Amino acid sequence: MVLNLWLMQTSKKQQLFWKWMLICPAGLICIGFGLSLFGEAVMLKYTQAGFWTWFSWGTASLVCINAGVSIFGHGLKYRIFYDLENQKEKRI
Repeated sequence: MVLNLWLMQTSKKQQLFWKWMLICPAGLICIGFGLSLFGEAVMLKYTQAGFWTWFSWGTASLVCINAGVSIFGHGLKYRIFYDLENQKEKRI
């Protein structure tokens, strides 16, 4: 809520920059967490853990990795819009 109020008081260019700076790292963290879960699932599988144990960990890792890629892509969209705003300013 506070972040939204602060962003409303800034220029469009600043809003795009801060959205990019906050969303992209969140996506990268989510991807890293998903890869860690994947490593755990692989270790569980090869230590002869039950099927549902390693399968659950693997599924959770897949969800985290895909969510991270999606979040990162969403943040990248703001970076592209930010760059377009910079180009627009240079033309004027």
